[in-house]
Amino acid sequence: MTGLERALRMRRDRGEVGLVPYLTAGFPDEPTSLALMQACVARGCEVIEVGVPFSDPVADGPVIQRAGQRALEQGMTLRRALHLVREVVAAGGRPVIMTYLNPVLRLGFAEFATAARAAGCAGVIVPDLSHEESGDLRRALAGEGLPLVDLVAPTTTPERLGRIAGPAAGFLYLVAVAGVTGTRSATFADLAALAARVREHTDVPLNIGFGIDGPDRAREAARVADGVIVGSALLRRLLEAPTTATGVEATLALIDELLAALMDPARRTHS
Repeated sequence: MTGLERALRMRRDRGEVGLVPYLTAGFPDEPTSLALMQACVARGCEVIEVGVPFSDPVADGPVIQRAGQRALEQGMTLRRALHLVREVVAAGGRPVIMTYLNPVLRLGFAEFATAARAAGCAGVIVPDLSHEESGDLRRALAGEGLPLVDLVAPTTTPERLGRIAGPAAGFLYLVAVAGVTGTRSATFADLAALAARVREHTDVPLNIGFGIDGPDRAREAARVADGVIVGSALLRRLLEAPTTATGVEATLALIDELLAALMDPARRTHS
């Protein structure tokens, strides 16, 4: 069992639901993105999803695409994102890096796995790498003690879900709604049905993302999941703010609202 999975299981055993902020490395600029990640850790967000900007982000909606483009224009790369990961680890966090496959291929699976472990990554998400084609990268990461986190969508068939759940490590990323990030909200029925289907196959921790647009939806997700991933709603605060300082203030205010929602004692319906 990886350190990430052990930590998430311990949190679940305490009856807690973790907030996992997704923040784009290098947006709105490199120092500010790091400061936001560190502030999230200080507020109790143990796991941070560090998004590596990419020129063709097929899983990302318009908000994350805009944030990623801004970061790319300022020179953010996979290697520089791994440097931010080091700093998040130093602040006490467990950063999970989310990168598309192409930057990993440029480094090579073995070199990437070694670099991710050296930086202190707790896990890796590659949304455009299918489970069926993930064996080589999965093995390279496992050799460094790191999990490759798989995604499960509402459209995942029972047969495929069984294949994904078997080797699942770290956590399973439940995609609450079909499509890209930040384009529509998940209903509680969506969340509950997906989580119930997955729990028939595995007891690995489940984190729900895509379609979690604010505290109310986060509170609902926390009733059926072990963690709640929020990205577009946070980045939208930064994109729409008149200044970087007010954007940071607004983003951290939303973090506080989300954390309060997850602490609601009425939010849990599973053990």
